[in-house]
Formats: sequence, C-alpha cells, structure tokens
Amino acid sequence: MSELVVAVVSGLSVVLVVWVFKCLKDAIRLRSIYKWLEANTADIDGQRWRSTKVIASHLHLTLDQVEQLCSRHKKIFRSTGEKEGMWSIFEREPRKPRGFFDLN
Repeated sequence: MSELVVAVVSGLSVVLVVWVFKCLKDAIRLRSIYKWLEANTADIDGQRWRSTKVIASHLHLTLDQVEQLCSRHKKIFRSTGEKEGMWSIFEREPRKPRGFFDLN
C-alpha cells in the first residue's frame, strides 16, 4: 500500500513540476511579446497593429503560440474587422474584466 502512495505522490509531483515550468515559460513569452509590441507599435494610424506572422518571426515562436499567448494577455488586443490576425497594445475601449467562470 505504501508503494502505491509513493507512486501516486511521485506522479502528481512530476505533473505539478511540468505545469509550473509551462506556466513560467508562457509568462516569459507573454512578457517578451508585450515588450516587443511596445517597441514596435505606436498609437498613430498605420503603426498600431502587427501581424501574428511578424510577431512570431521576430520572437522565434510559432504562429499558434503567438495566437494563444496574445489572446490570453489582458493588455494585448486582437483586431476585428478587415485586419484579422493583427495584434496591438492600443485599444479605444478597455476590455471588461472577466470572472473565473465566464465563457465569453
């Protein structure tokens, strides 16, 4: 019985370490994306938005990583309308705070 407890605790410990590592890696990548957008966008026409492809290229990330990370950051906004796949840190209307259980 004690071997079973040790195995379960060991397995859960490995899962926890992997999850913490992924969270830290994502936080570092999110910060680098935000800092890159700060340096490479301006709040004037024609310079507000950068494409997923450009961000991924400059930061050596995949398109999927950029999409997933940018969509999670509360200060990075996705364009709507004609310019799909574009990201900015400048938005006219701030996002509404989302609760833990909000699905929208």
